[in-house]
Amino acid sequence: MAVTLEVSRRNSLLTRLGSSTRPTKPNTSLVQITRDPLLPWKTSLDTFHKARSLGMEVVVALDRRSVAGSLSAIRPLVDRVIDFDNDTGWPEGAWNTVLDAATRDWAFLVSDDETPSEALWQFATQIPTLTNGDEPYIWRPRMLAPLPDWSALYRPLDTYQPRYFPRQSLRHNGGFDELPTTRLKQQVNLDLPLWHFTLWSPRAYREQKVRDHEAAWQKFWHLHPWLPSSDRAYLWENYPDETEPIGKWEEHRPWKV
Repeated sequence: MAVTLEVSRRNSLLTRLGSSTRPTKPNTSLVQITRDPLLPWKTSLDTFHKARSLGMEVVVALDRRSVAGSLSAIRPLVDRVIDFDNDTGWPEGAWNTVLDAATRDWAFLVSDDETPSEALWQFATQIPTLTNGDEPYIWRPRMLAPLPDWSALYRPLDTYQPRYFPRQSLRHNGGFDELPTTRLKQQVNLDLPLWHFTLWSPRAYREQKVRDHEAAWQKFWHLHPWLPSSDRAYLWENYPDETEPIGKWEEHRPWKV
């Protein structure tokens, strides 16, 4: 079950949730699994820089298939690198290893083609005081996918994703697109943007991703009998009517992208 909290400029999220003052070193581990973090639409290096500047621990699994130079590029920016031997088109098999390698109490999961908004970064440096009785919530920021020229958002990828949570509260079973399991009873949809740049990759790359997902679904359909991600999820050029103005989210746009 999830409830949604909306954030406005005048009434900031941190005030509404009554979050405590940010400590010198956040009790947060930035966690990520990446393959080819040096590709031009990947955001890993900037993400690691930002997380370290905020005092977060950074723990990363690097797919062995990554291009030469990937390890040397990320090693100075992170606290721990895990060598990830993967022969699939999805990373879920490494998530438990990454979470177990982290040492702080909360995990902030950011994929290698995503950039948190500044407000989301600040939220993830604090332990939320809003709880479900004695139990913490899993927080689901809003994933927004801009087109490559920032002219619009792509509606099929407008979702809420569980990305900030007590580190030991989630486990991944490893199947393609399989939902994580958790002992926590409630999740909160958080209207702070997590920008997703998968649409900025070359079309051939996205077409291959669709084929990989369809093949994986054939193997793991019994774990989630809904349909796999189709070309509608990634081939935005084919669906011009599925866009909408950036509107109020413009103020959360990352300055460097």
